[in-house]
Amino acid sequence: MKRRHGNSRRPASGAGGRKQGGKQGGKPAGKGNPRGARPGPRAAGKPGRGDGVREARPEVHGVARWISKYGIMSRTEAARAVESGRVQIGGKIVLDPEKPCHPERQKISIDGRPLRRARVIYLAMNKPAGYITTAFDPMGRPTVHDLLPQGTGNVQAVGRLDADTTGLLLFTNDTEFAARLTDSESGVEKVYIARIAGRPDRPALRRFEEGIEIDGTRTKPARVKVLESGEGWTRVEVAITEGRNRQVRRMWEALGHPVHELERIRIGPISLGDLRTGRTRPVREMERATLQAPLEGGSR
Repeated sequence: MKRRHGNSRRPASGAGGRKQGGKQGGKPAGKGNPRGARPGPRAAGKPGRGDGVREARPEVHGVARWISKYGIMSRTEAARAVESGRVQIGGKIVLDPEKPCHPERQKISIDGRPLRRARVIYLAMNKPAGYITTAFDPMGRPTVHDLLPQGTGNVQAVGRLDADTTGLLLFTNDTEFAARLTDSESGVEKVYIARIAGRPDRPALRRFEEGIEIDGTRTKPARVKVLESGEGWTRVEVAITEGRNRQVRRMWEALGHPVHELERIRIGPISLGDLRTGRTRPVREMERATLQAPLEGGSR
């Protein structure tokens, strides 16, 4: 019979087989935890040391762009202000409009006054014919800014209309709102009433809706509806989601039906309504909210 080496019997743990040391007989205390207590759960939302969580850095733009984003003046005007020595960053004059900065990190001032956001303005105008969509015309022609109420402040026209086109024109100093309106990817619909030469047939109307090539690029799908026809003319309603230069006129010209009259009546949920020619009205909060909401299903 083979002999067992060593003592196979476990040593007694004290009288009656109990472990010695009472409470100290459990798991050994870990390093840095002398009492052997388990570390409590980390508070929710509080990253621990070594988690690799970094605070998001604010975006940095050129100083002229910041001035424009704050609605103080247009980006072109802001660039001129910088180049003329009117702008300071951290108390030092800067002459480069693209000088990187951030208003939350650095003190930016114009003409000695700290940069602050201007009161946000949203206006709708019924533009008359003969007015240029610009703040200043070197040829001295009347501009749409001549029609704005006195004391309106610095605003820009969103979505230009040529001199002969009438109807809805929006003004704002909210650059993000303006970008939303003019970005073709946002799918914001612009609706026009046009009086065109001749009577377009079904194939011509279908071509208009499917897209016309302009400057080597096909226009996005559009809508067209014939409203009425007369001797040698047709009145149509068209809706596009782009805003290329003289787009509606050029599309009809490509189909052999030049536009005689053109009026924009709606941009997204904002309608011209009964607004009198040459007058303005505030854009309603509901109109803005609907326009700025994400579109379902993309462009129409």
